[in-house]
Amino acid sequence: MDIVLTILSQGKYTLGSFYDFLLTDYTNKGMKKVRKLKHTVLALILYLSASASAHAGAVMDMGLHFGGDNLLTIITGTGSDTIRAGQLFSFAGGATFDITSDLEGMVTIGYYADSQTYSNGSADFSRIPINGMVFYEQGTLRLGGGLTYHLNPTLTCDITAVCNSTATADSALGYMLEAGSTTKGGRKGRLYYGLRYTIINYQFAGGSVDGSNFALVFSLLFDK
Repeated sequence: MDIVLTILSQGKYTLGSFYDFLLTDYTNKGMKKVRKLKHTVLALILYLSASASAHAGAVMDMGLHFGGDNLLTIITGTGSDTIRAGQLFSFAGGATFDITSDLEGMVTIGYYADSQTYSNGSADFSRIPINGMVFYEQGTLRLGGGLTYHLNPTLTCDITAVCNSTATADSALGYMLEAGSTTKGGRKGRLYYGLRYTIINYQFAGGSVDGSNFALVFSLLFDK
């Protein structure tokens, strides 16, 4: 299926201003303070991970995400496809560790993207999320919250005769809330399923994009 038209549909941007969106010089003086905060949060997440590594369990995590602003609308001969700032799939791995008998910490790093592929090219929005969360556990109930730091958020459109461009946003700090349930298990692992809400914004050269979303989360937890 070949692409016949591509439109950047987030906010006020259209195809005609796509390159302006990529090349605009963003000089907000307040961004220096925001970057310092992001680096502090990232250092804290990595410190918690390292301090817990001696008594850590393992986790494998997968998410199906819904939401966020439209970044790119791709119109084809049979309809249209959309790349959104909060979608679509995420995969991660990491460690869990006990804080108290009822509280568990979790640190993961993964890959998170929404993409469309065609016979003459592809488009995607990808980033690398580092998550740090704390969960309250009571029986099979699991309630949690924490921080997420998205490295290198990148929108790429590479479709023959249509587009060949990349826009990279600043690494972004976000917040997460989650509720779910685990199956009973032992050292061989427990299955977990839950609902996660993430609040996050991506700052591109041309403006801010809302990537907030809901996600169905599925995890495999290996006990410590």
